[in-house]
Amino acid sequence: MEVDSDKNKEQYLNARPFDDSKLKISFKEQNVFQAYMSRVSQFKPELLAYSCTEDMFPIGLSLLKHSAHMNIPTIFGGVFPTFAPELCLNHPEIDMVGVGEGEHLLVELCRRMEQGILYDDIPGLWVKGKDGSIKKNRIAPAIDMNKNPILDLSIFNEGRLYRPMQGKVWKMFPLETHRGCPYKCSFCNSPSQWDLYKEKTESLHFRKKQFSKIRDEIVFFRDSFNVEAFYFWADTFFAYSEKEFDEFIEMYSEFKIPFWCQTRPETITQKRVMQLADIGMFRMALGVEHGNEAFRKKYIQRTFKMGR
Repeated sequence: MEVDSDKNKEQYLNARPFDDSKLKISFKEQNVFQAYMSRVSQFKPELLAYSCTEDMFPIGLSLLKHSAHMNIPTIFGGVFPTFAPELCLNHPEIDMVGVGEGEHLLVELCRRMEQGILYDDIPGLWVKGKDGSIKKNRIAPAIDMNKNPILDLSIFNEGRLYRPMQGKVWKMFPLETHRGCPYKCSFCNSPSQWDLYKEKTESLHFRKKQFSKIRDEIVFFRDSFNVEAFYFWADTFFAYSEKEFDEFIEMYSEFKIPFWCQTRPETITQKRVMQLADIGMFRMALGVEHGNEAFRKKYIQRTFKMGR
């Protein structure tokens, strides 16, 4: 049976009706496990790398179980493996876990594997031995976001580049503007990552990307992919000083490509909303989390007040 979560939202009035033909450009009606094994058998990888959150971990593991007999080295990374590395490595199908950010870790791991060099001392890498013992390496300092390459979206099928929103299907790409968050909400992973990096590396997990770098990415996606909209990839997009915010407005006003973002209620001002609306913002998401102010302050560590 075909399952389309976005169309289900439309059916139950959680989303506006939309034409999903663009989403199905690359759609193939296949058994997911057969499709996975077909791709693995065809590509013949020397490493299987998975990035996952807690809810996606069982899905990744279910795929991996089907290729376990091929004895391909495996590594899991992302938020969940970072904070539950031993739980992940308890599964016989998983050989390694990346703790913390993986950009440098994964590149170095692949380089050493290619050259036949031992890799069990790479910062951030936990490696399970044949006897079940685990080599635990300290994480590396937080990376410099500005040195990361532009996302290679050409590896995805055409249909994966589209997203439905507000009754329209957009060719919508993410733009990372911040990494981490300066706030301490008790339900979020960002405070734990802040503490982890500060304690283990004395570096800051919360960072902001240079506007010149963001501009380069915008130009690339505009000219190479005819992007129709952006999603600003930031836990709290408004976590800019007034000076930084004005600099962003000046930079993005050159493009005025539609975009949406997310922020916190207490960071919103009429001036900022009007500035963003003038340069293309068509949607903003924010979380209140709980309607009781005392509960928010005591249990969720969110201290803003609702307007009267």
